Amino acid sequence: DNFYLNENNKKVKDCFVAVADVISRQKFSSIADVGCAAGAFPAYLKKRFPSSDIEGIEYLDSLLNKAMTDFPEVSFSKGNVLDKKSVTKKFDVITMLGVLSIFDDYNTVLKNVLSWLNPKGKLVLFNLVNEYDIDVFIKYRTSNDSYVENDLEQGWNIISKKSLELFAKNNNAKLASCE
Repeated sequence: DNFYLNENNKKVKDCFVAVADVISRQKFSSIADVGCAAGAFPAYLKKRFPSSDIEGIEYLDSLLNKAMTDFPEVSFSKGNVLDKKSVTKKFDVITMLGVLSIFDDYNTVLKNVLSWLNPKGKLVLFNLVNEYDIDVFIKYRTSNDSYVENDLEQGWNIISKKSLELFAKNNNAKLASCE
């Protein structure tokens, strides 16, 4: 959290351009970036697609407040990928950059986010994907002298392409590409 609070949120990252290029292949009127952190990507989307309704959705109040302060031209709202009812609007496109890797229960996250899409909507994930049929779950903690299992935090999981294909098949979704 502190990383994103202190990061230069005015910088355009390469992944912003790549994901926006995917979006630009079709015309969409509403785009939401889920897990928008301090708002850098939704602000870039607003510049790239000025006629589209752009919304940043973030769970952490500290990041949401920074996004709203730094980018008043963009709409931001609080949402929780683990709570389907936390977002009531529907969008043509939803982006998630690195968010999926935070959660061990990625199925619930994906189901909830898909429910926020309009019919024929598109979910664009930018995430590490394992080419092997293995989901990798990673835990981390701050370096210290003692080991306490409860101090381990989730993060940087790598879901397999196969698991994403199975999720799509089982949830009436289509996996257009996975790179």
